[in-house]
Amino acid sequence: MKKLLLLLLLPCWTFAQVKGTVVSGSDRQPVPFASVFINNSTVGTSTDEHGHFSISRLSAGKHELVVSVLGYEKYFTVITVPVEKPLNIILKEKSTHLDQVTVKAYDKDGWKTWGKLFTESFIGTSSNARRTVLKNAKDLRFRHNKQDNVLEVFALAPLQIQNKSLGYDLEYHLELFRIDFRHNTQVYAGYPFFKEQRSVSRSQHRNRETAYNASLLRFMRSLYHNTIQEDGYAVRKMIEV
Repeated sequence: MKKLLLLLLLPCWTFAQVKGTVVSGSDRQPVPFASVFINNSTVGTSTDEHGHFSISRLSAGKHELVVSVLGYEKYFTVITVPVEKPLNIILKEKSTHLDQVTVKAYDKDGWKTWGKLFTESFIGTSSNARRTVLKNAKDLRFRHNKQDNVLEVFALAPLQIQNKSLGYDLEYHLELFRIDFRHNTQVYAGYPFFKEQRSVSRSQHRNRETAYNASLLRFMRSLYHNTIQEDGYAVRKMIEV
């Protein structure tokens, strides 16, 4: 009696580990408790007391690595996984003199004057945004240039944001926030690091899917992969007459 052997081929994903050390540029001493994470992801860790870190389960390819800690300039680089050897990251200390000069220009009652505008511009006004809390608003500083009618917002520490609707705790390293009232333009930039909350409900998973389906990120991915019509988008060319 002949036997039939069935071979089942399953997709295989390769994951790798990235290790390294974070030191100070001035004395080459280890920098403990620095945040080390992959930009715009839930993958990250912190350095130990010896400045060592290890990030596991990174997929092969290019990733944006961010290192951030108070007192030092933010470090950003693109790594290609797998990495052949441990990373040696050198942080540059921030200039204390420059910080003192900048602080003098901050608005006295910045949050009271501009807090609502910042929250609506940065977090939004949607149903998900209404269940989102900025936990360290005290670390924000505002500066309004009356001559140019431009508002700038600075963060003395990473913004700690709790999104109860999507089940994320977000650590946002704000680099730039600027509103030009005269030209009606707004721009902000930074490095987000997402942390899963302890328990995520089914409704939070549904909210995540709904938010992603309506996001600019999904549209840009469809544009990149040339799947505009398959993903349900209708793109029309506008001709000015």
